[in-house]
Amino acid sequence: MRATLIVLAILLVQAVCVLFFVSDILFSVLGIYAHPIAWQTRDLLEVGAALGLVLGVVLGAVALHRLARERKQAVEKLRRASGAFIDLREERLDQWGLTTSERDAAFLPSRGCAPKRSPVCATLPKARSRRRPMPSTAKPVSAAARSC
Repeated sequence: MRATLIVLAILLVQAVCVLFFVSDILFSVLGIYAHPIAWQTRDLLEVGAALGLVLGVVLGAVALHRLARERKQAVEKLRRASGAFIDLREERLDQWGLTTSERDAAFLPSRGCAPKRSPVCATLPKARSRRRPMPSTAKPVSAAARSC
């Protein structure tokens, strides 16, 4: 919100400065003639308007630089979160003791696939359907635990 207000302020300053420079031409075209002002005052107004335009360009560049930096930080945070999600998913699949085909089926929703409905999922490699034998000391994992 703050960045938006700063950019809007920059645009407003630039618009006023441009209006000052264009006003002479516009008044001449419309046939409007104002009372002349002292040349010193006119020069000061022109210098102020020029400085306003230069300041607008500089502040616009600063705002653009900040926005680019914030975007880069957001992309980096997203990349880290994505990596953490993959690690967590693999940890859960290991805890549940899923077979290769069950792992592949569990991974499909995170790709945005519904195996029976999506033509994209049909192009994915077929998973093995063999079940791994469970160790004799391990308890079977219930369907409710797998859906977590």
